[in-house]
Amino acid sequence: MQTPQCRLSKVNLSAVGRNWLRIARVAQRRNRPCRARRTLKNVAPGSGNTNRSPSRAFATYNLLRLGLLAACLGIGWLAGVHSIWLIVGSLFVSGVLSWFLLRRQREAMGAAVEQTVERSRVRFAARAASEDSYVDALETQQTGAEPGSVSGDQPAS
Repeated sequence: MQTPQCRLSKVNLSAVGRNWLRIARVAQRRNRPCRARRTLKNVAPGSGNTNRSPSRAFATYNLLRLGLLAACLGIGWLAGVHSIWLIVGSLFVSGVLSWFLLRRQREAMGAAVEQTVERSRVRFAARAASEDSYVDALETQQTGAEPGSVSGDQPAS
């Protein structure tokens, strides 16, 4: 019997993963509120958890890339390749594999970078606006003129 606190039928579970599905099923059997519910509403369908910090997404992606590279190096070593071609081939194969296997992590890292850049733009715009208003207020105090009508702003004739 499904409790009203834990409705998983309307959620895209491909983005959530097997662990949360298992937790939800156990909660349903025990007739308890679902522990995964608060996490499910924060996850966009088709992407990773968007509440993670940008540094975590960056670290996860790069550590998985290094793991793939290490696995390719190990397989190449066991296959008997002991030259510079081992490194070159491992870099190429791990790059191709990461393109397909780490798509979700790459998209999460891209979204994290995009959020960081957007936050930086907003902060920069706010600082620029406050600086402009401060400078305009100083000019108004010193000259008694309208803000923006300073003689330095006029083009030279």
